[in-house]
Amino acid sequence: MSPNVSLPDHACPSLQSAVHRATAGAKKDADAAGRLLLAIPADAGDAATAEAEAVLAAADPRFWVALESARDWLYWESDGRLGAPVGSDSLPALMVKALMADGRLREPAVRLLAEAESVAALPVLGLRAADWVPIVRDVARGAILRRLEDDPDGAALAALAPMAFLVAGRQQGGWLLDEVTRRLREPAAGPVVSQLLGSSDAELRRAAYQVLTELGKLTLEQAIQAAVRDRDIVIRSRTAAYAGRLAVETDSLTAARQLLASRTPLVRAEALQALNRLGDLDAVRSALVDRSSLVRGTARFYLRPHGVDFPAVYRLRLGEGGDAVTPYTVAGLVEVGSADDTELFWSLVRHPIARVRVEALRGLQAFAPAINGDDLLALVAGDPSAAVVRQAAATIIARDVVLDTDRLLDLLDSARPVSVRLAAHRLLAARDTAWRLAADVMLLADAEPVVAAYARHDVNVAVKQQMYVRPSGRTAELLAAHLPAADRLLPPVVARNLRIAVGMRLPSEPTEPGAADG
Repeated sequence: MSPNVSLPDHACPSLQSAVHRATAGAKKDADAAGRLLLAIPADAGDAATAEAEAVLAAADPRFWVALESARDWLYWESDGRLGAPVGSDSLPALMVKALMADGRLREPAVRLLAEAESVAALPVLGLRAADWVPIVRDVARGAILRRLEDDPDGAALAALAPMAFLVAGRQQGGWLLDEVTRRLREPAAGPVVSQLLGSSDAELRRAAYQVLTELGKLTLEQAIQAAVRDRDIVIRSRTAAYAGRLAVETDSLTAARQLLASRTPLVRAEALQALNRLGDLDAVRSALVDRSSLVRGTARFYLRPHGVDFPAVYRLRLGEGGDAVTPYTVAGLVEVGSADDTELFWSLVRHPIARVRVEALRGLQAFAPAINGDDLLALVAGDPSAAVVRQAAATIIARDVVLDTDRLLDLLDSARPVSVRLAAHRLLAARDTAWRLAADVMLLADAEPVVAAYARHDVNVAVKQQMYVRPSGRTAELLAAHLPAADRLLPPVVARNLRIAVGMRLPSEPTEPGAADG
């Protein structure tokens, strides 16, 4: 920027840095950026003006929204330091004044911007096209229409598109979005649409792909690349559906199989539809053991009319052993199995792959006529995988298996792994509220922060839900023994509410109204 530009002492070191930081959401930086722009005089020199306009033309539209939201401008207006927009203002200064809360400043600023030829002014005009004051937005809309009608290289359309999607949610924001999306569908907008395909903004990429798919101008290769590689799940799913249709129309098994290699389940499901229509049932059958339940279910949907015995397919693969036994094969059998598979699931509970053991436990939870609590508790106590420990506990709870209390209390011991102590808490809490709170207070002093935090959170949830219990026997003994420690470890109000919940008041509190006066 030209050294002739006079900047406030507190301004950001450069306009580009100020724009970047204000876009990131810091209000103080938005204020500083606005002051920096206001400080650029009209006679700053061609080099300074060109540099400023280049930075502003490339600015994210959120920058202008951030400036519009910077409340310090109200102070500037009321203090009278901000002069009314005039023709001698620099373009950056006019752009800032067009963001003021006072319509008496916005309207003349927008009228002057409407006469500017710089592309940099268009995003601000787009913002004002959604203005809440009719006369301001009418001026902005008229200027936008004139620029779009005379836009041979699409520069105006490309500059307005990002702002159009940003203001779409405003009460008056629909006009700009409708105008931009309509023009993106015109043949002359092809270069702009191609440019938007590479945008970092998912909304803009979605719009570009939507236009190309509606017009049938997205090639099969482009669709496959977007379905497999784009960062946005909406784009991946939409272009996958489009690519699947094109693959069928062009009889391209290769294209459909490329989609099947995607990491996104929705894309693989679309691939299965295309492969089914192309008659590649072997590829569809291979998806019966896909890592996604959505894809496995989709494969079964397309294979069902062909009389495939799905349980038999899964049992056969699991019977092969070795690499054929995967978590997804077991999960597939869980989805279609029966009580006849109980023995097979029990045999997989000791499989070396933890995910296989987890899925086998889910199968037992769903189908086993009876659950051996001792075997499952042994998994809770000794399995090296936290996921298996959690699932074993979940299976016990789901099937209402009765377990020995002393064994569960032993699993709360600090010598046990964290996953085991947390599982033991869940198993005790599943009995009733008294056991839940007893387990909570026992873990509050745990040396492991994760366990202690879990217990604190659970106590807070219980007392906020106003759970009242009258513990007796073992739970009363445990609560009485650990409540003094809970009084120290919990916030006073939580500790007091906990004692109220279990009917055990502090020793200094009266047990009956008026007892302290006796």
